[in-house]
Amino acid sequence: MNDSPSTHPSFTDLASSLDAPCAAFSEAIRRIAAVLMPEDSGPRSWGRRLGIDKDLAWKAYRIAQSTDAAGVLSVLPGAKGLELLAKAIEKTDCPAALLERFGRERDALKAQLAKAGLDRETLCAIAAGGLDGPAERSIRQRTRAAARRAAALMWGVEAEAGLPTFLVAPSRKPGLVDLAFVNLVEGFRRLRPGQPWCVCAPIFSFETEPGDFEANRHDESAPHAPESGRHLVAEDPLEPIVSELTDPVARREIHRHPSGLTRALYYHGEGVPPSHRMRLAWGEVASAVGSMDALKPDDLAAVHVAMHLPVSVTYFGVLFHQEVRRGSDPNAALFATLDSTGRRRAFEEPLRLPIDAEVLPMAFGETPRRMSAARSAYGDLLRLAAKALGHSAKDFNAGFRISVKNPPQLSTLSLRWRLAGG
Repeated sequence: MNDSPSTHPSFTDLASSLDAPCAAFSEAIRRIAAVLMPEDSGPRSWGRRLGIDKDLAWKAYRIAQSTDAAGVLSVLPGAKGLELLAKAIEKTDCPAALLERFGRERDALKAQLAKAGLDRETLCAIAAGGLDGPAERSIRQRTRAAARRAAALMWGVEAEAGLPTFLVAPSRKPGLVDLAFVNLVEGFRRLRPGQPWCVCAPIFSFETEPGDFEANRHDESAPHAPESGRHLVAEDPLEPIVSELTDPVARREIHRHPSGLTRALYYHGEGVPPSHRMRLAWGEVASAVGSMDALKPDDLAAVHVAMHLPVSVTYFGVLFHQEVRRGSDPNAALFATLDSTGRRRAFEEPLRLPIDAEVLPMAFGETPRRMSAARSAYGDLLRLAAKALGHSAKDFNAGFRISVKNPPQLSTLSLRWRLAGG
């Protein structure tokens, strides 16, 4: 038996070797877009400006917005598509230096892909945390649905849908941003009597760290440590729950932990029939949570939401105030939050999971078709959040959302974007 160490690179090493060339290629396209489309955002603008079909425009747009190798590789066109993109850029008034950089970084990425010795789909799967073929995705989606139903039966609670949304606005402190978080949960119910279930544990998270977003969110020594949060409705007795938008039964059955040591809210509902589904709404605001602009070239910002409830679909969004600068549109990632010992997994060593979804543009108050009955309540909740930030709905003119079906329990869904000036 040969016990000598393997000389073959690990999957992690292979994925890591693509980080730099993917980032450089993304940056090359992003710089071109900044010159050709300084005021536009979204794949439609790319299609019109470059004269390419919507599929190639979408891929180019996503590459430019990506913050990691998985994002680039998942949409990287083949050789023919890259050639069409290059020719389309050549026909514009793109500066020669940027066009030359595009070609150089494209060739460097292609060379690194060839050196890895694996096809692009496999490398993308390694970087993204799962296989990317249609058959594998179909199996994974069915498995997630089964896992969600099993979790509901085991834990005795479930919900039909959730609409967690962050609003990012300029702070009164120059160079910083304020943050509001709201969530609207539809179809929540308890399937059987049991221990009180935590339905709301407000945690603000806004990371601005070089190169990656997994930061120590509770570091009080940080230069821009956030101030304590405040709820949306000052006179509401059960903050951060918004009573006027929450089912009366839920308001009656939600209480704080008897110890008084936590701000988490727990649903009891022992006498409420399982057939009764209800709506929960809550939100908070925090000031001066982080920098608006990059302090270093690779600075990213991110917001997170935890999957602590079996839910059929989560629509996770972020809305930007018109004065908030950013270096890219957001993309998304999904991470496990527990390690094999049962302790909370440190964010400096994240376990990435496949997400099987894309971030899409959305308008302020736009409600998914599946949650059309919640349109009015969701709009009211967002307006309360905007008001608490000191702004109005019309001030938030850029929004993005990802729809994730049957998100795994004990996972964290993240939206992240490049900070301006990076």
